[in-house]
Amino acid sequence: MGQARSKCPVGFLVSAVAACLIIAPNVSADTLRLGLKQATRMALENNHALAAASYKVDEANSGVKIARTNFLPTINAQARYTRLDEEPYMDASGF
Repeated sequence: MGQARSKCPVGFLVSAVAACLIIAPNVSADTLRLGLKQATRMALENNHALAAASYKVDEANSGVKIARTNFLPTINAQARYTRLDEEPYMDASGF
């Protein structure tokens, strides 16, 4: 069973990062300079919607596994043991 893929618009994300790098060529000394790969990785790591979607995929996959267990056979067993320390005795003299 293959992994479900998220429908995150990575192309859009890459385009947005590239546009930000082109529009702001003057970078001050206290600004973090990132390459395209670093910026993309950082954006994906900090994307809470992507993380939530990933957890929903995991939840759905777990639900599928649980549903499939209904098709497996079930086994029930019982055991009983009685030990008598003395031989059973019945007094029939009163009849």
